[in-house]
Amino acid sequence: MARPKSDTREQLIGQLVDLFYEYGYDGTTLALITARTGLGRASIYHHFPGGKDEMAVAVLMQADAWASAHVDTLLASPLPPRERLAAYLKVIDEVQYRASQLTPANAFGIGNGLARFGGGLRERFVKRAEHLADLLVDCGVAPAVAKRRAWEAKILIEGALVCSRVVGDLALYRGVMQQLQAQLLAPDDAPGPLPAGLNLPACDP
Repeated sequence: MARPKSDTREQLIGQLVDLFYEYGYDGTTLALITARTGLGRASIYHHFPGGKDEMAVAVLMQADAWASAHVDTLLASPLPPRERLAAYLKVIDEVQYRASQLTPANAFGIGNGLARFGGGLRERFVKRAEHLADLLVDCGVAPAVAKRRAWEAKILIEGALVCSRVVGDLALYRGVMQQLQAQLLAPDDAPGPLPAGLNLPACDP
């Protein structure tokens, strides 16, 4: 029996990314995977003996690799802070290319996905908010305000994507992204949706 091609697993991960971000962890069934990939169960389990949990880990690792290549590299670049912020928001905006697309928080943040991957998801979520807060501080925003605004940005982005998915139109999300930089860099005393002094999540020491 011929062995699968060496690049089949990487191709399969790419298809799994699309599936998990379309149907979420709970909704991505083996029947959907076989239908989308054209592979039989034996071939799928050849690459992922641990089943759907191992596939989900591969999808999350792919998300981490993307973030490292596109976000972390950008945040560490020598560009002036405001240019880094504009480039960061542009990258985040462009990765959302269809209204039905879930974010990792949506794909793994409910049901069985949350029970299995909630700890790592929380760590990723908080880490990204803290990175944005650090960038806002570099832009001249006071640290406490920067942290609050970073979480406001997370809430606005995730909420806009949910609304866009419900109505089937990314225009709501695009509109939020177009205004986001100005809101993030507003004067420190400008009001926002989150109250000052709110106990916001932080990465575990």
